[in-house]
Amino acid sequence: MKILVTLIVAVLLIVIVALIGMFFFWAGWNIFVSPAFAMPTITLWQAFCAMLIIGVVGSAFKQSIKTED
Repeated sequence: MKILVTLIVAVLLIVIVALIGMFFFWAGWNIFVSPAFAMPTITLWQAFCAMLIIGVVGSAFKQSIKTED
């Protein structure tokens, strides 16, 4: 059951990060970066943010599971 919850949370996080990245892209983030490098910069930034958020939330989630048991 806990594995299922963890998977659902991970999928939701990935979707949220992707939506935030798309929002910033459409909001004109390429104004701040060179248009030639806009897409690679944003995809790398999204990947970095996704890894960071999933890492932090994942470790917090593990801690909460440990304290529950």
